[in-house]
Amino acid sequence: MLFYILLVIVVSICTELSVKVRSRFLTVTYALLAIFIPSFFFAVRYGIGTDYYSYIRNYELIRSGNETRMEWGYEYLNKIVASLGGDIEIVFFIIGLLMMLFIYLTLKNYCHVISPGIGMFVFMLLYYQMSFNTVRQAVTMAIVLYSIRFIKDRKLIKFTLLIVLASGFHNSALLFLPIYFIYALIGKKNRTLSRILIYTVTAIIVLSLDRILIPILGAVPELDYYIKYLEEESTTEGIGFLVRSLPFLFIGFYVYKYIGERDRSFILYFSIFIIGMLLNFSRFVGADFISRISLNFEVAQVLLIPYFFRCLNNRGEFLLSWALFCYLIFHWWYVFFYIGSHGTYPYEWIFNK
Repeated sequence: MLFYILLVIVVSICTELSVKVRSRFLTVTYALLAIFIPSFFFAVRYGIGTDYYSYIRNYELIRSGNETRMEWGYEYLNKIVASLGGDIEIVFFIIGLLMMLFIYLTLKNYCHVISPGIGMFVFMLLYYQMSFNTVRQAVTMAIVLYSIRFIKDRKLIKFTLLIVLASGFHNSALLFLPIYFIYALIGKKNRTLSRILIYTVTAIIVLSLDRILIPILGAVPELDYYIKYLEEESTTEGIGFLVRSLPFLFIGFYVYKYIGERDRSFILYFSIFIIGMLLNFSRFVGADFISRISLNFEVAQVLLIPYFFRCLNNRGEFLLSWALFCYLIFHWWYVFFYIGSHGTYPYEWIFNK
């Protein structure tokens, strides 16, 4: 546990310093450390992540010339590394670099309104260890998070290209595309009724997911493979997610008016987060696998929670700010150490093999 604590602290401090120091050399140095350090430990882990050995088996299949069901971007990356004689650790390192680069660039882009160090702190606590298991999903989440800036700036081509790139690692990224087109309904002030309508429609679709998608998938031979993910028994694991997310949701509503009046970007991030929570209900209709789609929306917390801290501190509500900080730590400990989610503790690396 101490290893992860130190890693979180070092990476967060480096991220904050990279936008605070005046020296260009130090800026680049701290930025590189913030990106390379977590990427290195992401790459050299051994047996860490419940799907660790599945990724190794797929790499061996690709290296031997066989096809897999992996997305085109991830498969081509494996093929390139294999053709150059590299090992799976090189694949992991490149994935780690892409993930951390897009997270860093996102936070740097918003450094004028939030603390990048706190944003990185949030990412490291909520998602870094999860990425050891959900390798392709994690890099997809990072790219999707970065793409949000182009929704607000109304740059469709850049946004679409990023979503296509993200889909090269996990197809779930494609379901983020509609957010660009409903921006006027969920990302602007005085759109409360339209947001409620979008949330309601999302909830109805999610709770009817099996009845909507099974006929569609069954009609397309290339897609009928995915029917099994909708016919699995429903799970109650989503309840844990909802309970753990409620404090973030409540604080979001608490500071919503104060931040929304000063920074309209917050409205978009918070709306995306709520949609992500609703998508997570797909667990209850037997679509536990499909509920991973929600992660591409939920990752907006990396931007939201720093907003919470800034707002609470500006209003002098330091007790609530400290309560949020303590809850973040508790959430991290509970998920990754107490219940052992994603199989990341204790950390082992390849040098001990």
